[in-house]
Amino acid sequence: MLEKKSLYFVAVSVSLLIFSSSICAFNPISTKTTESIPSQFSEAYLAGKTFYLVWFGSGEDESGNELDDVPAALEVQLQANGTAVISGLLNSGDTTATWAVDDTGLLYFDGDATEGNLIACNHTDEFIRTHYMYENEVDNVDLYFFDRQEALDYASSMTQAPEPCAQGPGFATLPSAAIQVDGLTDDWSDIEPVITDPADDQEGSSATDIRAVYAAIDEEAERMGFLMQVEGTIQMPHTPSQEYSHYHLSFNYHWDQFCQVEDKIYIYNDYATADGERTTVVSPYDPTQDLDIDYPVESAYQGSALEASFDLDILPVGVRSVSLYAHPASSPNYTPLDEANSGCYLLPFERILELQRDDSWLVTEIYTATLGYAPDNEGLQYWVANLQNGGWTPTEVAQSFFDAPLVQEMYPTDQGYGPFIEALYENLFGRAPDAEGYQYWLAELDSGRVQRNQMIIALIEGGWANADATSDMARFGHRIQVGLAFAAEQAERGIVYSQLSEDQQVMLRQIGREVLATVTDDSATRKAAIDNIPSLLDQL
Repeated sequence: MLEKKSLYFVAVSVSLLIFSSSICAFNPISTKTTESIPSQFSEAYLAGKTFYLVWFGSGEDESGNELDDVPAALEVQLQANGTAVISGLLNSGDTTATWAVDDTGLLYFDGDATEGNLIACNHTDEFIRTHYMYENEVDNVDLYFFDRQEALDYASSMTQAPEPCAQGPGFATLPSAAIQVDGLTDDWSDIEPVITDPADDQEGSSATDIRAVYAAIDEEAERMGFLMQVEGTIQMPHTPSQEYSHYHLSFNYHWDQFCQVEDKIYIYNDYATADGERTTVVSPYDPTQDLDIDYPVESAYQGSALEASFDLDILPVGVRSVSLYAHPASSPNYTPLDEANSGCYLLPFERILELQRDDSWLVTEIYTATLGYAPDNEGLQYWVANLQNGGWTPTEVAQSFFDAPLVQEMYPTDQGYGPFIEALYENLFGRAPDAEGYQYWLAELDSGRVQRNQMIIALIEGGWANADATSDMARFGHRIQVGLAFAAEQAERGIVYSQLSEDQQVMLRQIGREVLATVTDDSATRKAAIDNIPSLLDQL
């Protein structure tokens, strides 16, 4: 059995390129793979890969004597037969072990699933940061390098262990359940509350004292449901002379899975107007903007329970978690839930995002990044078929674009790579490259170390992997969703690009550009663009 802290073993995925601290300037990890970093390990993904592991802690000298507080490095070959071949590089020895991955993505060795590695956060262009877990607690941080020399250089400079990723208060995974929004508690009986609050901790009437808040994802992972229970009886609708919000469920959404970064706040409001009509909305709150966007929320109340649910797609692509809060808001004299009882709850948005990034999504990413407009359905299906049946990789799909006369005309080789770099940044991120990033990519392309198709994949995968690029990638993800809706509407209407006249083809490309023009990282712009597709295609 491998001893904890004696030899740390971990394996992670690798992308062609990922970002460091800026989306504008970064260095390549490897040009040998285009695979993106998964949300968690899997045996299918890791089998056959070799990595270089670095940590600071326990190690051993050449005689096998244990060392404390030293940097260490290993080469780890994960063979497809379940054997790991370990070669010591620095303060570590050679050995072999068996390896496996459990359902949570924990990579463990020699059959001991009480300790192992989980993918963490804050990756750089040299390594993936992982947490070494021991009995469900973070025990150390292991850095998994893609290059042997970079691993050794980094290890030799270490004087202490890297900091683990922050894991916000109340970190929990929400259950998946069949939730019917009827205000009753029967379908929540097997679900533990995510927030509980003491009785009588609120000034004024106990009738509005919140006791518990439940949250769950529906079984189809399309909606998120809430149930809020109070001490007394929820009085709805209000007295006709009143008009105010009665209860709030507020949640901040976050771009990384540990709730370190907050963005806009979404507030669930259930209220009654002066004429007794109940209204329920979810609104994005930004201190610099008016609350002028409403989202439909299904809601119901009965007795002491107020229940609501909302479509997950009101949250931007890339969101990983939310902080959930609840309080009555019908009186200035109330005490919200104790701060300690509010917290961060991990939602399965990573899994949803992975489902979205199917072959059609990947092709639309390449299409949009390269051309700057939403795809024609015929072209989309051609490249999807080659991915699914032709054995192509996304990198090969990206290269095939440059075989098309239209793309060759768009990016003539006699103009150099500058216009191409500027176009990619604009198409992906909606802005020009910074000077450092521009010069880096220009040098890589001019030297031939990176080809244009590789740069396309690198920018896309690097964006999704980088927590600092979340706003940019929310915008890009919304554009992909609009592009897929644009292609679907073409299919519904029987529009085939090759059967259109030359003028109609030009118009379809222009419509594809127009439909993306107003899409930002705000999910409301995505919805507006999708709603506008039919009227735009009516012009064709």
